[in-house]
Amino acid sequence: MKKIEREMTLMMGTVLSFCLSLFGTITSGQFSIPSFLVSFVLSLILSFIIGMIIPLKGITDKVTGSMGLERGKLSTRAVEAIVSDIIFTPIITFAMILLAYKMSHGNMPFVPVFVKSLILSLLVGFVIIFIITTPILRFVLKKNGVQMGGPQGGPPQK
Repeated sequence: MKKIEREMTLMMGTVLSFCLSLFGTITSGQFSIPSFLVSFVLSLILSFIIGMIIPLKGITDKVTGSMGLERGKLSTRAVEAIVSDIIFTPIITFAMILLAYKMSHGNMPFVPVFVKSLILSLLVGFVIIFIITTPILRFVLKKNGVQMGGPQGGPPQK
């Protein structure tokens, strides 16, 4: 299972980093390929570090379990997406805004830009995580020869 969790972290981190970096550089009004690439690489590195340090599956299982939610249901997926979003997005957004602030030599108001970006990134991040988690999980499980056996074609039951 550790291999599957690691692969999920890598794939989810890559997709989330790509989307948030693209969203951030486009909404900044300063989009350029180099700024996008720097943002993407930094975001990707942070995603991998966060994913390797924080046991996301354990956290989401505890949260959904404490709420009495059933694996595979839409409400459970939404809560799992919110938990993932709250863990990953603020750290990545803070790093991206700090990078932009440093690149502007302090010529932008850090706190207002961070707060606005964080709100927008949390919304975008939730949608991305909610949409891509199941297809990526299916791909990773199939790649590793694990049958999908949970409700509604979700992950296998424990």
